[in-house]
Amino acid sequence: MAATHLWVNVDGSDDPGYRYRMPRAEVCVERRGTLLKNCGEIAKALHRPPQYLAKFCGLLLGCHAEFDEEQRAAVIRGDHLPATVHGLVRKFIDGWVLCARCRLPETRLEVGRSKVTFDCKACGARRGASAEHKLTAFIVSVCRRARTPNWQTGAELDMRDARPAASLLQGSVKWVSKRRAHSVGSAADRQPRAMAL
Repeated sequence: MAATHLWVNVDGSDDPGYRYRMPRAEVCVERRGTLLKNCGEIAKALHRPPQYLAKFCGLLLGCHAEFDEEQRAAVIRGDHLPATVHGLVRKFIDGWVLCARCRLPETRLEVGRSKVTFDCKACGARRGASAEHKLTAFIVSVCRRARTPNWQTGAELDMRDARPAASLLQGSVKWVSKRRAHSVGSAADRQPRAMAL
């Protein structure tokens, strides 16, 4: 079990009774670039895929960043100060995790054809992400590649059967389609049923 000083409040407050906590970002500079060592744990606490956090850091720093599945760390090209990376994690939380109205991290992403909408489960607020932000385009493209039209929030994916892009969707993301929703099941379940007279 981790010590309590290694955990911080998601909203950045010092309230000891705050419910939403996450691990403090561990940043180090290596030969490959700057590493956010615990990106996977941070993303899990924020209910977002770790690839989104890594991509966000790369976009704001203007460099290439990727999530290393083996080390569960974000690799950001170049030498960056730990304070800079901590600031980027805070910006990601403020813009892509916390609700704009109630400031709680209870938002779920709903991904449409070309837009991302935040749906707060605490207060019911809905707002759209900026369509001009490159992270929005990244999220939409990832969801399209995964081709999961009715993927529900929190559903566990069997990674032996799923496409590689589907691993990016682990978190609280829901694909929204304009077509009528079809139930996921066997082909026999999807056949129209005859009505009994």
